[in-house]
Amino acid sequence: MALMRDLFARRAPASLVCGACDHPALFFLKAGEDPSIALMHLPGLDALVAVRCERERVLTLLDVVAPAIPSAAGIAAALGGGFDTLRAFITPDRLAWRPAEAIPEDTGCMARGPYLPEGQDFMLTPMKV
Repeated sequence: MALMRDLFARRAPASLVCGACDHPALFFLKAGEDPSIALMHLPGLDALVAVRCERERVLTLLDVVAPAIPSAAGIAAALGGGFDTLRAFITPDRLAWRPAEAIPEDTGCMARGPYLPEGQDFMLTPMKV
């Protein structure tokens, strides 16, 4: 637990475009309430990732907690590789990766006023309740 607290204290934003408020308790509550979410510590990347184990050879990345956000390829390799598909549920600007296809997802969130990420790929992590 001390390791996770330390990573959250040093956490860099997972995206510089769009993100949700950062609160470790919400992150862990979401992970605890959904048995399909796995929290994986990647010591070589000094990162904690929340992934969903749904289908073989598909990496579903829900969130990254790290002082420096690693690339999607680095995360996939640290998890053992062998993935054919990456589904990212965070804005991909810091993952050194662009989705082949952006699939709209209704998260129930709404924006008011000028919306800066318009025309860019973005996603809010589901690791909040």
